[in-house]
Parts: sequence; C-alpha cells; structure tokens
Amino acid sequence: GHTKLDNVSVAGVSTFASGVTITGALDANGGASIDNVQVGVTNDNEIDTSSGNLVIDSAGGTTTIDDNLTVSGNLTVNGTTTTINSTTVAIDDKNFQVATGAADDAAADGAGLTVDSGDGDKTFNFEATGDNWGASENLNLADGKVYKIDNTSVLSATTLGSSVTGSSLTSVGTISSGVWQGTAIA
Repeated sequence: GHTKLDNVSVAGVSTFASGVTITGALDANGGASIDNVQVGVTNDNEIDTSSGNLVIDSAGGTTTIDDNLTVSGNLTVNGTTTTINSTTVAIDDKNFQVATGAADDAAADGAGLTVDSGDGDKTFNFEATGDNWGASENLNLADGKVYKIDNTSVLSATTLGSSVTGSSLTSVGTISSGVWQGTAIA
C-alpha cells in the first residue's frame, strides 16, 4: 500500500515504510535525494546523480528547454535528423568535418556542402572518381582574385598565368602585339 499526504510539513527526518503520494506542491528546502538522483542538494538549481548516468525521458514525447542551454561537456546527438532553427551558427573550431569515419574515398563520395533551393540544390562536394571537388554552379571570384595551383597564379580575369607553358588551344582571337617565335601560321 501507500500513504496519501495532503499539505504536510515534515520537520526533521522521516522514514516511510511504503509509497507516499503528495497531491500538493512538494517544498524540499535543502534539496531532495531520490536513489542516485539529487535535486538541489549540491547547488540550489542543480539536478545531478551521485553515480551513473542521468536520463531525461519524455516517453516518446518531446523534451523542451525553454531558455538558453549550455553544455559544459561533449554533446552527442544520436538520431536520424538534426534540425537547427537559428539565424546564426557560430563554430569556434577551424575545421568543419563531414563524412566522419568514412572508410575510404568511395565512402566519402558526395560529402560536402549543399544549399537547399527551390530552384534545385547547389552543391560543392567531394568526388571520389578523379579525387575532385565538384561544384554544381559557377565559381565567381571577387575582383582582383586569381585561380592558383601550388600557390602560383594560373588564371585571372584578364591573364593566363606565365607558368602556363602548354595548351591545346585550337583558336585564339586577334593577337594585337607580341613576338612570334615559331613557324609561320597559314
């Protein structure tokens, strides 16, 4: 059986041999210890365990935290979808890693960045075939910027880099200046 208590104030330590039901508010000044779980024992605003893990389970429902949440330890999310509804995401780490744990390039194929658009997704992804970064859209460099290979400019908005010495060009526009050092062109 159990004991039902209404509006009870207990001064000192009490032991109940059977279950206790409290139908009103429980005011536990000084905290409460229930098995390994303590509420407000160490710190007035703290829920902790004396040993083992602490599990918050809404029995298949949703657990909501109404205010800011700070995680002082590591955060692991186990699920199929992680949705972040915020206007700014700030990450202190210099490296944003995707395809974590991929066994090889084939397993990492397609990893990268996808911008979701009603006009079709825009992607910048790793391509295992050829070991390339593939972009679904044009790349538009800012004014004054160049494409480089091994930190040497190979192409700007107006110039093919001087390190480019070979080409398979089949036609060029009118050449207005320069010195031809080859055989005559018919």
